[in-house]
Amino acid sequence: MLHPAAQLFKGCHLLHLSKMSSECLLKFYLLLWFTLHFCHITASYQYQCEARQLMSSIRFARRIRSRVQALLLHYKEQELGDSKFEDRNLMLKTLPSLNTDYFTWLHMQHTERLDMAVRDLHIFLILLDANREQIVEEKNGQMDMLTRSMYNVQLDVKDLILHVKSQLNKMNSQRHSPSGQTVTQQPPPPSLLRPRLSWHKRLQGYVVLRDLERYLGKVVRDFILLKSKYRK
Repeated sequence: MLHPAAQLFKGCHLLHLSKMSSECLLKFYLLLWFTLHFCHITASYQYQCEARQLMSSIRFARRIRSRVQALLLHYKEQELGDSKFEDRNLMLKTLPSLNTDYFTWLHMQHTERLDMAVRDLHIFLILLDANREQIVEEKNGQMDMLTRSMYNVQLDVKDLILHVKSQLNKMNSQRHSPSGQTVTQQPPPPSLLRPRLSWHKRLQGYVVLRDLERYLGKVVRDFILLKSKYRK
C-alpha cells in the first residue's frame, strides 16, 4: 500500500497529465480548424478569381461581336452598296458549321467546346485576312477605314483566341493532362479564298463577316455555360 504522500503525488501527476492531454488536444483541434478554414478561404478566393476571369472573357467576346456587327454594316454599305443587304442562302463550305444541334452542344465536354472554338476562330482569321488583302489590292495597296476596321477585328479575334486557350489550358491542367494541345485546321485551298469575279469576292467577305458575328454569339454561350459551373 502506497504512502499517503505518494498517493497524493500520483494523483497530482495524473491530473497534470490529463490537463496536458486536454491542452494538446485543444491545440490540435484549433490547428486543424485554422488549417481547414485557411484552405476554404484559399479555394473560395481561387474560385471567385476564375469566375471573374470568365466574366471578363464573356464581356470581351460580346464587345468583339458588337464591333463585327458594326463592321458588317459598314462592309455591306461600301462593298455591296446596300447596308440592308441580306442573303441567308449564301454559304461558304470552308467556314465552320453553325448548325450544331443544341443538345449535342449541351452535352459536349467543356474542353471539347473550347478546343473547337480555337480551331474555328483560326479559320475565320484566315478568311478575314484574305478578304481584307483582296480589298487592299483592289485599292492599289491603300488601306481605308473599312480595311483598318477589319484589321482591328482580326487583332480582337486573336486576343479572344488567347482567352479561350487560357481557359482550355487551365481546365487541362486541372485534369492533370497536357495543356495547349489544340489542333489547328489547315487553311482552305487558295482557289476558295480568291474567287475570280469581283462581285463574288465581295459576297464572300459578306458571308465571312456574317458568320463570324453569329459564331461569336456561340463563343459567348460557350463561356456562359462554362461559368455556370462556378455558381454556388
